[in-house]
Amino acid sequence: MTIEEIFHNAIQTGPSWRVIQIDQQSEAIVIHIGLIEPRQAKCPECGAASAVEMSSPYRIRYFPFFQYKSFIEAPHAWVHCPRHGKQRIEHPWERVIDQSMRNSQGI
Repeated sequence: MTIEEIFHNAIQTGPSWRVIQIDQQSEAIVIHIGLIEPRQAKCPECGAASAVEMSSPYRIRYFPFFQYKSFIEAPHAWVHCPRHGKQRIEHPWERVIDQSMRNSQGI
């Protein structure tokens, strides 16, 4: 198992996303994630298969790995649904971060 596969499993990126590179900086780890098949995805509103557009990568703080701060860097993915227009596809790790924030705040 490669280090990328270990981080893929730890972050739970889902079947459409893959860890493509890990950069270790002095006090942080940057995990680069990419979409495997960026041609089509489901509209989050109706589930219709639609063309995908990728944005420039953005960086989000993630949970620490060992003594290191960690960041995920990944592009936003958008679908162009004929019925609902341009819709952003939620990243699987955003749900994990969101739920953790709610749990820590007692929500």
